[in-house]
Amino acid sequence: MEYSQSFLPLDATDILEQAQTCKNAGWRFVQMLAVNTETGIDLIYTYMVPFDAKDEKAELVNYKVTGVDKETTIPSITDFYLEAFVFENEIHDLFGVKIEGIAIDFKGNFYSLKQREPMTIISQAQLEAREKAKKIAAAKAAKAAKAAKEGKGE
Repeated sequence: MEYSQSFLPLDATDILEQAQTCKNAGWRFVQMLAVNTETGIDLIYTYMVPFDAKDEKAELVNYKVTGVDKETTIPSITDFYLEAFVFENEIHDLFGVKIEGIAIDFKGNFYSLKQREPMTIISQAQLEAREKAKKIAAAKAAKAAKAAKEGKGE
């Protein structure tokens, strides 16, 4: 069996509409994934288009919501795909994403954790390395701008 895969952008305000569209088209919910990025947390919703037995091909469609912050509340898709409650509870507990309306909501107790939101915490060394890299990049940019200005005779 062959799989094709695509990634499409999705605004957080369109999550429910997209889930309903996929459900109505007979698509299967596969997973929901969270990834820490520099701009926040990205959420990827993966659906499978119905398998075509004739040509033995299946398609996975990934909808990506980017830069979710701690103030953003994401709607649950469990009204359309009950099985999403596992992913939504996990993402809430491990990444601190606020997800509203989960059909089976563990209220932050899906995992027994020693520290709150362990996947969103970076070490002091990582933080210092990021800050150092930003300073170096800013210094390089300032040096390049100064050189360009001097090169033009300004």
